[in-house]
Amino acid sequence: MLDKSDPDYTVKEQCGLLNLNRTSLYYNPVPVSTKKLAILRRIDELFTMNPSFGGATMGTILRREGLSVSDPTVRRYMAKMGLQAVYPGPNLSKRAHDSLIYPYLLRNVTVDHPNHLVAFMDWFSRYVLS
Repeated sequence: MLDKSDPDYTVKEQCGLLNLNRTSLYYNPVPVSTKKLAILRRIDELFTMNPSFGGATMGTILRREGLSVSDPTVRRYMAKMGLQAVYPGPNLSKRAHDSLIYPYLLRNVTVDHPNHLVAFMDWFSRYVLS
């Protein structure tokens, strides 16, 4: 692949031929710390137990357990793992405009004798018998 001791091509030319960025050639990966792995593992365990926990709740629980981590860090870790709290979204009380609106048919009906408003239905088929 890349040969830094090649006298014919410089490192810049070799990276250009391979469509590589030269900074990626000199990058040394940093291993993940054990503290971060412990936090990530605990976030995963807590989220599995209760998926409604968000970043703030998760951060509070982790701090109670003795792990020093801030809420934005917990949110970043959750986003990195693809975890998102499950909770009701906004505008739940708004009406769905695609659904039909049925009028109230008994608005002006006065019930003046027994069994005035009676319907016999078959509960299995939901068919109105009479």
